[in-house]
Amino acid sequence: MLPLKGVYLISDLMAWVLQHLIGYRKSTIENNLRLAFPDLTQDILKKTIKESYRNLADTSLESLIGTSFSSKSLKEKMHFINPEIIPDSKHALLIGGHQGNWEWGGLAVSLWFSQKVVGVYKPLHQKRIDQYFKEQRKKWGLRLLSMRETFKFLKEDSEPCLLVLIADQSPGNGKTSIWTNFFNQPAAFNVGPEKISREKNWPVYFYSVKRVARGKYEVQFELLEKNPKESPRGQITMKFRDALEKTIKEQPQDWLWSHKRWKKEKPADIPLFK
Repeated sequence: MLPLKGVYLISDLMAWVLQHLIGYRKSTIENNLRLAFPDLTQDILKKTIKESYRNLADTSLESLIGTSFSSKSLKEKMHFINPEIIPDSKHALLIGGHQGNWEWGGLAVSLWFSQKVVGVYKPLHQKRIDQYFKEQRKKWGLRLLSMRETFKFLKEDSEPCLLVLIADQSPGNGKTSIWTNFFNQPAAFNVGPEKISREKNWPVYFYSVKRVARGKYEVQFELLEKNPKESPRGQITMKFRDALEKTIKEQPQDWLWSHKRWKKEKPADIPLFK
């Protein structure tokens, strides 16, 4: 019910509380930034940490109000720069990271494309809250599925579909992951995007979500792989890594640094893709 200015006043307070009173994942955020940007001066590091908390607060509150917008308003707040590079009425895999407001980006996809939109997500532990968010997103045409449900869905459904994955979280099983250097540190990447795209031979697009002003974002697409079946193992992940790293470097404060991106140690018998 609040105007956006009121929401962002609350967000400023929330960011201050998270950083200074609670110290929410303070060491994780600082350590991640030091690993990714070892040459940052102390002043720039402090500024980036502060802005990272504001980004965390903004995206958290924005996620709660996104479904209350009209379709016209959401398209204005989440502007897609080059949707025309994705063919209409065709299957495609869209992969991105926790950059900018990924929640609004997921909601807006169905407003810009005619295909069915399916988002792959990790279910919340609180089942009632999880079901609430799934129902809220349905009215925008976004269907949320767990990874297990997604593979079943893909076997049964042939209607043109845009499958949206956020693929920058550290996967649960490091043994089956694809390992590569991410910001010069060995990191595990989920094998799901490659497995799905190569099995279905759907073209793979990277999408970046960049904040241009508070409450306004731009989404840009980049073709990573046109024929995944012809792509050797690891190549799609390397292209995704490069695109993700590039967009993070452009606006480092807008990535979710509270993730423990480098928490796993690479098993000695797993190759490191370069």
